[in-house]
Amino acid sequence: MHMMADLGRSIFPLVNWFKVGPQLILQPSGMTIVENMMREGNVNLFLDLKLYDTRDTVYATARRAFDLGA
Repeated sequence: MHMMADLGRSIFPLVNWFKVGPQLILQPSGMTIVENMMREGNVNLFLDLKLYDTRDTVYATARRAFDLGA
């Protein structure tokens, strides 16, 4: 997750729109990363929280939610 935050921070000057999906939001530090992105830069976030997606994305999201006790 630190690598994700570092990557986001390094491209802030070039990109101001970020798509955030359920796999990031469901990570233990996912909301912290999103909150930091909003605080650190002039960014716009598109929250793509649908579960109607590719089989691998749905599986990974469901697996993460299960691991969290959902």
